[in-house]
Amino acid sequence: MSNAIARQRVRKRRADASARPAPKADSLMVNRRPSRAHAAGDPFDTQFAGSFNSHGSSDADWLGDRLTAIARIRDVIRNEPLAASGVEQKLSLLVGEGWQFQSAPDADVFDLDPASEEYEALARSIEKAWRRWASDPLARNDWEERLPWDLQLDLLARNYIGAEGEGLALVLFDAESETFGTRLQVVDPDRLAQPAGWPDGAGGEIEIEGQGGATYTAQASDCRAGIARDERGRPIAYHILDAHPHDIGLAGVMGQFAGRWYPVRTPGFETDTRPCVLHVMKQRRAGQSRGISDFVAALGAYAAFRDMGEAERRARIINALVVAQYTSAMSDPEALAEILGTENADGVLANRVQYYEEYGVGTVAGSRVIQPYPGDKLEWNSETRSANEWVDAMSFLALQAGMPLGLGYSMATRDFSRTTFSSARTEINDAFRAIKRERSVIRLHAVRPLRLAVLQEAYDRGELAVPPGAPSIWDAPAAYIAGQDIGPGREYVDPVKEATGDRMEVENLSAAPSDIAARRGQNFDDVVARSARDNRAIQRAGLQLGDIGTMAAAASGRDEEEPPR
Repeated sequence: MSNAIARQRVRKRRADASARPAPKADSLMVNRRPSRAHAAGDPFDTQFAGSFNSHGSSDADWLGDRLTAIARIRDVIRNEPLAASGVEQKLSLLVGEGWQFQSAPDADVFDLDPASEEYEALARSIEKAWRRWASDPLARNDWEERLPWDLQLDLLARNYIGAEGEGLALVLFDAESETFGTRLQVVDPDRLAQPAGWPDGAGGEIEIEGQGGATYTAQASDCRAGIARDERGRPIAYHILDAHPHDIGLAGVMGQFAGRWYPVRTPGFETDTRPCVLHVMKQRRAGQSRGISDFVAALGAYAAFRDMGEAERRARIINALVVAQYTSAMSDPEALAEILGTENADGVLANRVQYYEEYGVGTVAGSRVIQPYPGDKLEWNSETRSANEWVDAMSFLALQAGMPLGLGYSMATRDFSRTTFSSARTEINDAFRAIKRERSVIRLHAVRPLRLAVLQEAYDRGELAVPPGAPSIWDAPAAYIAGQDIGPGREYVDPVKEATGDRMEVENLSAAPSDIAARRGQNFDDVVARSARDNRAIQRAGLQLGDIGTMAAAASGRDEEEPPR
């Protein structure tokens, strides 16, 4: 009977369902129909609605926020170890102890055979002139005579990869110098600023300081962020304040108003190819006037890393300092007041406090005994904070912070404990690919123009072994400064495997010995000279170097014939 009634109810529900009109598709789910062909440009897109992004030029997007962003980045680099480590890590890969120069002048321009002695003499004279200027132990290559060349390059690169995102230097000439007159002065990029009262985008007549203090006027069609351009958009002069605008004392007060225009190339020489202002920056968009630091994209990650690190550090300190605590059923004052009344409750609490002051700790047979108040319980603090979640969170932030700088997690944190040889080598190679781009920026915007100024002076003094009939350095500057700048090399992760790979490359003619030396950050000529000198010393001592494979085989044979006693 019950089964028949159940079947009738099912038939009735099916009939009622078939009699109702079918629901419309739109009544259950609203289809997402973009009003534009590209969702990225749809003003009503659910992901980007309410996001009003800038349509400005590179300078319009950056110059207004530049000073605030730089101040924040400097604060993070000063106070956050991960950010400071990122700067030092990139500096170590980028400049290290400075760059070595291996000259390779254009043989076709000089009509020389690259294997001839004349070509070798020219290359060596160029290297000698540059080495004399760069290695002056009295730092007379510095306008302020404070920093040797290696440290000048380090400071210039530090500004470029640090908070400023750009490096600035002046190539000046000291006519009274007893050595080279060419001097380099590294300038704080904050001193590159508009003249007082000049808005960005203004133009007009400017007075530029030339050689020997002489000045001349030029017409600038556009001046922004301290850089004057002509009608073609070419930089013609840089306005540099006499002091930092926020320096201490009178210099800081006057520095905001006193400045001079320095030309891009110094007039007064044979041609206008002698550089005066070196402005190192990576141009991300056409028309960009000032550099943008890579830390801009990572600033939020570094700030979060600092805040999380400080909060976790405080929590762990508090957790370590709290040894134990008392708990009691009478720990709630409001509940106790409802049970005993306010006056009685206050008396109980006062008696409890007085008890701990007088009898909280006692001794039995010389041992200390903690005596809890009746009804109280002593609970030891045995809580431990999870380390895995903390490491995972901080590793994620470290990865985000290192990516804009071109550093992976291991390179940014200098923690290779969780990597294998292959993964570590891959990460190092990836970092060096980014470093090559950074080196090219410094090389093209600073090192090559500076070397041109030094070699132009050496050419005028007759110190270069130029063959007869060759063009002058003023007419063919690129031919004289051609060569290879050797920066700090990569260290071996696994010396046996990588040294074997270097040897195979040389034997297969896929690399020259000089390429291997440059990869290690060494000048090949210096390696050959040191090897020859060491071989002569070994021969004088009556010794000789043996082949490693032969020595190993001999040692193995002796072990088989003469087992250890």
